[in-house]
Amino acid sequence: MRGVNLAMVVLALAGYACSSATAAAPSAMPASGSQSQVGSAAGHGFNASGIWEGKSVATCLAGPFSIDTRCNAINQIAITMVQDHEKITGFYKCSTGNTDCRNQNDSGTIFGGSLKNGKLFLRIGMPDGSSCLFNGSPVAANLIRGGYSCYQGGGFEEQGRFEVGRNY
Repeated sequence: MRGVNLAMVVLALAGYACSSATAAAPSAMPASGSQSQVGSAAGHGFNASGIWEGKSVATCLAGPFSIDTRCNAINQIAITMVQDHEKITGFYKCSTGNTDCRNQNDSGTIFGGSLKNGKLFLRIGMPDGSSCLFNGSPVAANLIRGGYSCYQGGGFEEQGRFEVGRNY
């Protein structure tokens, strides 16, 4: 099954790569796009298909009855997206930054993803049954920024921000 999924992603990305301009390497990610880049990236011509790499940073949420062990947790993330009109499917990977991934969830599957009116929405199902909602916007042709919130068993677990750049 994993080989079939990988083959589908490779075929989808191969078609995208043939029809798109050269992508910026992650080390060359711009801090912010020019107005013309931002305008075209957020428009209807933006295609999210590709492999996006970057980081997530958890917000500090300590309250009177909780201990926030992931305050300012940084994780390296990769999001592989395949866009079909407004619908987005794909995969999520997490690796250690300054701490382990939340609940040791180092992978996930995008379901219910969409890109509408320049707004990206991803619901990512994690192996432990939790899910994370990623909401963002393209700020340049190869850069997406936004926020995320994670939930488990009907309860709120974590929130933060993310930034990813197109690697392929």
